[in-house]
Amino acid sequence: GFKFNLGEDIDDVKHIEITSHPAIISSGDLVKLIKDMLDEMADDSEPLSLEEYIKRIVATVSCKSAIKGNTPLSGEKMLYLVEEALKVEDSKYCPHGRPAIFKITKNQIEKIFMRDEH
Repeated sequence: GFKFNLGEDIDDVKHIEITSHPAIISSGDLVKLIKDMLDEMADDSEPLSLEEYIKRIVATVSCKSAIKGNTPLSGEKMLYLVEEALKVEDSKYCPHGRPAIFKITKNQIEKIFMRDEH
């Protein structure tokens, strides 16, 4: 996941130190994504606090770097992802607050696979 520190103000400029990021994002891509987000935020009509901007950047970069549907994964990779997700506090939601884990009943699975017995 993402970890960062708010640096000291130097000449009235706030500094952010990113201490870790998901391995799926290269450092170069991360810098570009953050610059793009900062440009976008500069155009915002309602200014936010630096902390809110950082949360927005982290949420956006996290979602952009997420594994998307139909991405082929090995069984080992799937197991790893589930184990890692279960280690995260409140992993039921993505950084934007959308559900990431769903409860599916046996009846729902049977219906999906058209195994309803009448």
